[in-house]
Amino acid sequence: MVFLYDGRKVRFSGISGEVVIPPVERRKNGQKTKYEPTRQLYRTPHVCGFKSMRKRFMLCTVHIAYGRGRANDPQREQEISLIAEFLAKRAADKNAWTRNLILLGDFNIFSRTDTTLQALLDAGFEVPAPLRSLPSNANRNRYYDQIAFFKNGSIKPTSPTPEVDPRNQEPGTRNQEPGTRAASRRGAAQRRAPRRRAKLLSKRVQKRSARRLRRSDRRIVQHHQPRPAPDRARQDQLLPHVLAHPPDERSSTDVGRGGGG
Repeated sequence: MVFLYDGRKVRFSGISGEVVIPPVERRKNGQKTKYEPTRQLYRTPHVCGFKSMRKRFMLCTVHIAYGRGRANDPQREQEISLIAEFLAKRAADKNAWTRNLILLGDFNIFSRTDTTLQALLDAGFEVPAPLRSLPSNANRNRYYDQIAFFKNGSIKPTSPTPEVDPRNQEPGTRNQEPGTRAASRRGAAQRRAPRRRAKLLSKRVQKRSARRLRRSDRRIVQHHQPRPAPDRARQDQLLPHVLAHPPDERSSTDVGRGGGG
Protein backbone atom coordinates (compact mmCIF):
# COMPACT_ATOMS: atom_id res chain seq x y z
CA MET A 1 0.00 0.00 0.00
CA VAL A 2 1.39 3.37 -1.06
CA PHE A 3 0.40 7.01 -0.50
CA LEU A 4 1.27 9.16 -3.52
CA TYR A 5 1.47 12.90 -2.93
CA ASP A 6 3.00 16.07 -4.37
CA GLY A 7 6.07 16.86 -2.29
CA ARG A 8 5.88 20.54 -3.29
CA LYS A 9 2.59 20.96 -1.40
CA VAL A 10 2.50 18.15 1.17
CA ARG A 11 5.16 16.90 3.57
CA PHE A 12 5.31 13.58 5.36
CA SER A 13 5.13 14.05 9.13
CA GLY A 14 6.94 10.87 10.11
CA ILE A 15 3.82 9.25 11.58
CA SER A 16 2.93 5.99 9.90
CA GLY A 17 1.75 2.62 11.10
CA GLU A 18 -0.92 -0.02 11.26
CA VAL A 19 -4.05 0.35 13.37
CA VAL A 20 -4.52 -2.28 16.07
CA ILE A 21 -7.64 -2.09 18.22
CA PRO A 22 -6.63 -2.11 21.92
CA PRO A 23 -8.09 -4.63 24.36
CA VAL A 24 -11.27 -3.85 26.27
CA GLU A 25 -10.92 -2.95 29.94
CA ARG A 26 -13.22 -4.88 32.28
CA ARG A 27 -13.65 -4.12 36.00
CA LYS A 28 -16.53 -5.18 38.28
CA ASN A 29 -17.25 -4.25 41.90
CA GLY A 30 -13.74 -3.07 42.76
CA GLN A 31 -12.14 -6.24 41.47
CA LYS A 32 -8.86 -6.38 39.64
CA THR A 33 -8.99 -4.85 36.17
CA LYS A 34 -9.04 -7.34 33.34
CA TYR A 35 -8.27 -6.75 29.72
CA GLU A 36 -10.09 -8.78 27.15
CA PRO A 37 -8.77 -8.98 23.58
CA THR A 38 -10.82 -7.23 20.93
CA ARG A 39 -11.74 -8.58 17.54
CA GLN A 40 -9.39 -7.10 14.93
CA LEU A 41 -10.20 -6.18 11.37
CA TYR A 42 -9.74 -8.80 8.68
CA ARG A 43 -7.31 -6.49 6.87
CA THR A 44 -5.26 -4.22 9.10
CA PRO A 45 -5.83 -0.51 8.29
CA HIS A 46 -2.88 1.77 7.68
CA VAL A 47 -2.67 5.34 8.97
CA CYS A 48 -0.25 8.05 7.88
CA GLY A 49 0.22 11.71 8.91
CA PHE A 50 0.97 14.65 6.63
CA LYS A 51 1.50 18.42 6.81
CA SER A 52 0.39 21.03 4.31
CA MET A 53 1.20 24.65 5.08
CA ARG A 54 0.07 24.98 8.72
CA LYS A 55 -2.45 22.14 8.56
CA ARG A 56 -1.95 18.68 9.92
CA PHE A 57 -4.06 15.77 8.77
CA MET A 58 -4.05 12.00 8.86
CA LEU A 59 -5.21 9.51 6.27
CA CYS A 60 -6.41 6.07 7.22
CA THR A 61 -7.08 3.57 4.47
CA VAL A 62 -9.26 0.50 5.00
CA HIS A 63 -10.44 -2.52 3.07
CA ILE A 64 -13.47 -3.83 4.89
CA ALA A 65 -14.35 -7.51 4.71
CA TYR A 66 -16.86 -8.34 1.99
CA GLY A 67 -18.64 -10.98 4.04
CA ARG A 68 -21.36 -13.13 2.50
CA GLY A 69 -22.17 -10.84 -0.39
CA ARG A 70 -25.32 -9.24 0.99
CA ALA A 71 -26.19 -5.63 1.67
CA ASN A 72 -26.19 -5.47 5.48
CA ASP A 73 -23.60 -8.08 6.32
CA PRO A 74 -22.96 -8.28 10.12
CA GLN A 75 -19.19 -8.73 9.78
CA ARG A 76 -18.90 -5.75 7.45
CA GLU A 77 -21.00 -3.54 9.71
CA GLN A 78 -19.01 -4.59 12.77
CA GLU A 79 -15.68 -3.77 11.15
CA ILE A 80 -16.86 -0.35 9.98
CA SER A 81 -18.18 0.51 13.44
CA LEU A 82 -15.02 -0.79 15.11
CA ILE A 83 -12.51 1.24 13.10
CA ALA A 84 -14.67 4.38 12.83
CA GLU A 85 -15.40 4.55 16.57
CA PHE A 86 -11.77 3.89 17.50
CA LEU A 87 -10.43 6.60 15.19
CA ALA A 88 -13.09 9.10 16.24
CA LYS A 89 -12.21 8.52 19.89
CA ARG A 90 -8.51 9.02 19.25
CA ALA A 91 -9.10 12.15 17.18
CA ALA A 92 -11.33 13.69 19.85
CA ASP A 93 -8.67 13.23 22.54
CA LYS A 94 -7.17 16.51 23.83
CA ASN A 95 -3.65 15.19 23.26
CA ALA A 96 -4.33 14.07 19.70
CA TRP A 97 -1.72 15.02 17.11
CA THR A 98 -4.53 16.35 14.93
CA ARG A 99 -8.29 16.17 14.62
CA ASN A 100 -8.20 16.34 10.86
CA LEU A 101 -8.83 12.70 10.14
CA ILE A 102 -9.86 11.30 6.76
CA LEU A 103 -11.05 7.71 6.56
CA LEU A 104 -11.09 6.32 3.04
CA GLY A 105 -10.95 3.08 1.15
CA ASP A 106 -13.09 0.14 0.09
CA PHE A 107 -15.96 -0.18 2.57
CA ASN A 108 -17.93 -2.64 0.37
CA ILE A 109 -21.12 -0.61 0.90
CA PHE A 110 -23.89 -1.82 -1.39
CA SER A 111 -26.41 1.01 -1.07
CA ARG A 112 -26.61 4.49 0.42
CA THR A 113 -29.42 3.32 2.71
CA ASP A 114 -27.53 0.36 4.20
CA THR A 115 -26.70 0.13 7.87
CA THR A 116 -23.03 -0.18 6.91
CA LEU A 117 -22.94 3.43 5.72
CA GLN A 118 -25.02 4.55 8.67
CA ALA A 119 -22.51 2.95 11.04
CA LEU A 120 -19.81 5.14 9.53
CA LEU A 121 -21.92 8.27 9.95
CA ASP A 122 -22.98 7.43 13.50
CA ALA A 123 -19.34 7.17 14.60
CA GLY A 124 -18.76 10.88 13.91
CA PHE A 125 -17.76 10.94 10.25
CA GLU A 126 -19.41 12.66 7.33
CA VAL A 127 -19.31 11.78 3.65
CA PRO A 128 -19.82 14.67 1.18
CA ALA A 129 -23.09 14.32 -0.68
CA PRO A 130 -21.51 14.23 -4.17
CA LEU A 131 -19.23 11.39 -3.08
CA ARG A 132 -22.00 9.56 -1.28
CA SER A 133 -24.13 9.51 -4.42
CA LEU A 134 -21.30 8.46 -6.74
CA PRO A 135 -21.15 4.73 -7.57
CA SER A 136 -17.68 3.24 -7.67
CA ASN A 137 -18.12 0.05 -9.69
CA ALA A 138 -18.41 -0.51 -13.43
CA ASN A 139 -22.12 -1.39 -13.28
CA ARG A 140 -22.84 1.79 -11.32
CA ASN A 141 -24.96 0.07 -8.71
CA ARG A 142 -22.58 -0.20 -5.73
CA TYR A 143 -20.99 2.39 -3.45
CA TYR A 144 -17.95 0.47 -2.33
CA ASP A 145 -15.41 3.29 -2.13
CA GLN A 146 -16.01 6.17 0.27
CA ILE A 147 -14.09 9.17 1.66
CA ALA A 148 -15.24 10.23 5.13
CA PHE A 149 -14.13 13.32 7.09
CA PHE A 150 -14.12 13.57 10.87
CA LYS A 151 -16.83 16.09 11.82
CA ASN A 152 -14.81 17.91 14.48
CA GLY A 153 -11.85 18.50 12.19
CA SER A 154 -11.05 21.75 10.41
CA ILE A 155 -10.56 20.20 6.96
CA LYS A 156 -13.70 20.19 4.84
CA PRO A 157 -14.28 19.38 1.16
CA THR A 158 -13.95 22.57 -0.86
CA SER A 159 -15.95 21.79 -4.00
CA PRO A 160 -18.43 19.19 -5.20
CA THR A 161 -17.01 16.24 -7.07
CA PRO A 162 -18.34 15.82 -10.61
CA GLU A 163 -19.99 12.55 -11.42
CA VAL A 164 -17.94 10.60 -13.95
CA ASP A 165 -19.00 7.39 -15.64
CA PRO A 166 -16.12 4.89 -15.11
CA ARG A 167 -17.12 3.09 -18.31
CA ASN A 168 -16.17 6.19 -20.31
CA GLN A 169 -12.66 6.40 -18.94
CA GLU A 170 -11.14 3.83 -21.27
CA PRO A 171 -8.93 5.46 -23.93
CA GLY A 172 -10.40 5.50 -27.41
CA THR A 173 -14.10 5.35 -26.44
CA ARG A 174 -16.42 7.27 -28.71
CA ASN A 175 -19.29 7.86 -26.28
CA GLN A 176 -17.45 10.36 -24.11
CA GLU A 177 -18.90 13.78 -23.54
CA PRO A 178 -16.90 16.73 -24.98
CA GLY A 179 -15.97 17.95 -21.51
CA THR A 180 -14.79 14.49 -20.52
CA ARG A 181 -12.68 14.16 -23.66
CA ALA A 182 -11.12 17.57 -23.03
CA ALA A 183 -10.39 16.60 -19.43
CA SER A 184 -8.82 13.36 -20.63
CA ARG A 185 -6.61 15.26 -23.07
CA ARG A 186 -5.56 17.70 -20.35
CA GLY A 187 -4.77 14.82 -18.03
CA ALA A 188 -2.71 13.09 -20.72
CA ALA A 189 -0.85 16.35 -21.42
CA GLN A 190 -0.15 16.81 -17.72
CA ARG A 191 1.18 13.25 -17.52
CA ARG A 192 3.44 13.85 -20.52
CA ALA A 193 4.73 17.17 -19.20
CA PRO A 194 7.20 15.69 -16.65
CA ARG A 195 8.63 13.39 -19.32
CA ARG A 196 9.07 16.32 -21.70
CA ARG A 197 10.81 18.34 -19.00
CA ALA A 198 13.08 15.38 -18.29
CA LYS A 199 13.95 15.06 -21.97
CA LEU A 200 14.71 18.78 -22.27
CA LEU A 201 16.84 18.63 -19.15
CA SER A 202 18.68 15.61 -20.53
CA LYS A 203 19.34 17.43 -23.80
CA ARG A 204 20.64 20.47 -21.94
CA VAL A 205 22.97 18.30 -19.89
CA GLN A 206 24.22 16.59 -23.03
CA LYS A 207 24.87 19.93 -24.76
CA ARG A 208 26.68 21.27 -21.69
CA SER A 209 28.83 18.14 -21.52
CA ALA A 210 29.64 18.41 -25.23
CA ARG A 211 30.71 22.04 -24.80
CA ARG A 212 32.99 21.10 -21.92
CA LEU A 213 34.55 18.29 -23.94
CA ARG A 214 35.20 20.62 -26.86
CA ARG A 215 36.86 23.16 -24.57
CA SER A 216 39.06 20.52 -22.99
CA ASP A 217 40.00 19.20 -26.43
CA ARG A 218 41.03 22.70 -27.53
CA ARG A 219 43.18 23.12 -24.43
CA ILE A 220 44.85 19.77 -25.04
CA VAL A 221 45.53 20.62 -28.70
CA GLN A 222 46.97 24.01 -27.79
CA HIS A 223 49.18 22.46 -25.13
CA HIS A 224 50.62 19.86 -27.49
CA GLN A 225 51.06 22.09 -30.55
CA PRO A 226 54.73 22.17 -31.75
CA ARG A 227 56.69 25.36 -31.39
CA PRO A 228 57.05 27.43 -34.55
CA ALA A 229 60.26 27.05 -36.55
CA PRO A 230 62.91 29.73 -35.84
CA ASP A 231 63.26 32.66 -38.21
CA ARG A 232 66.55 31.99 -40.04
CA ALA A 233 66.71 35.40 -41.66
CA ARG A 234 66.40 37.14 -38.31
CA GLN A 235 69.11 34.93 -36.83
CA ASP A 236 71.50 35.78 -39.69
CA GLN A 237 70.98 39.48 -39.02
CA LEU A 238 71.67 39.18 -35.29
CA LEU A 239 74.62 36.80 -35.53
CA PRO A 240 77.36 39.42 -36.39
CA HIS A 241 76.25 41.64 -33.52
CA VAL A 242 76.43 38.74 -31.06
CA LEU A 243 79.88 37.76 -32.24
CA ALA A 244 81.16 41.33 -31.92
CA HIS A 245 79.83 41.72 -28.36
CA PRO A 246 80.02 38.44 -26.45
CA PRO A 247 77.82 38.23 -23.34
CA ASP A 248 80.79 37.68 -20.94
CA GLU A 249 82.88 40.56 -22.28
CA ARG A 250 83.14 43.48 -19.88
CA SER A 251 83.91 47.02 -20.92
CA SER A 252 86.86 48.96 -19.62
CA THR A 253 84.54 51.15 -17.64
CA ASP A 254 83.24 48.12 -15.76
CA VAL A 255 86.82 46.99 -15.05
CA GLY A 256 87.74 50.39 -13.67
CA ARG A 257 84.79 50.31 -11.35
CA GLY A 258 85.83 46.96 -10.05
CA GLY A 259 88.91 48.50 -8.33
CA GLY A 260 91.65 47.32 -10.72
CA GLY A 261 91.81 43.92 -9.32
